[in-house]
Amino acid sequence: MEAKGETPWSSILVPSVKEMVKDKMITTVPPRYVRYDQDKAEVVDDSGLISEISIIDMKRLCLSTAVDSEVGNKLDFACKECGFFQLVNHGIDPSFLDKIKSEIQDFFNLPMEERKKLWQQSAVMEGDTLDMYYTQVKSIAKILLAKMARALQIKPEEIEEIFGDDMMQSMRMNYFPRVHNPIRLPIITNGTYRSIEHRAVVNLEKERLSIATFHNTGLDKEIGPARTLVQGQEAAKFRSLKTKDYLNGLFSRELKGKSYLDAMRI
Repeated sequence: MEAKGETPWSSILVPSVKEMVKDKMITTVPPRYVRYDQDKAEVVDDSGLISEISIIDMKRLCLSTAVDSEVGNKLDFACKECGFFQLVNHGIDPSFLDKIKSEIQDFFNLPMEERKKLWQQSAVMEGDTLDMYYTQVKSIAKILLAKMARALQIKPEEIEEIFGDDMMQSMRMNYFPRVHNPIRLPIITNGTYRSIEHRAVVNLEKERLSIATFHNTGLDKEIGPARTLVQGQEAAKFRSLKTKDYLNGLFSRELKGKSYLDAMRI
């Protein structure tokens, strides 16, 4: 985690929603957290939703050697059609996942003044649990990227060059209280694979924790369509630029969905 002020894209300290809810300072969602520029999500019957979410078996995926294998095709379809999937048999022990969720919950349960002391400092939550989680998730991410590249017929050495040993890894842990009113992949794949925004649905009955882990190219690496995909008659659909320049441009804009992705288009 970056130290406060270490990069131009560091987060700013905003009022704690958890504290406002706990102290009953608010009864509705504060205006700063309401996105009027986006269509409201429709509330629908989700009884059949789980069958529509692609479930990828990591164990089978790793055993697969053929590009057109059933599980490989399923991964390719999920990345093209919706940009997300559920991963099972990933090798991370369920009891370990419960442990890290418990420790993150303990962090959010600290008094606000204690959390402020730790806010965006280097090595805020360093320790055996988080270090082990980082390592395991990064290993999974590299395998998935390699399998995606294979499905797209991107050369293995090219995807290794794009990410490699200097792959950046960051984690964002969000706390969503009970509420009474309840992008880079498209560039590298030249628009073939989709990206989604990290969102969570809040509800009246219980709080929610969200642990999002992001894997990015190194700051000095160039982001752009993979060379394999723009050879021959296929034209590049996105501009190329260094990761640090991409991040500077991304975080200098207002948060408007994936508008920066549109700005990258040729």
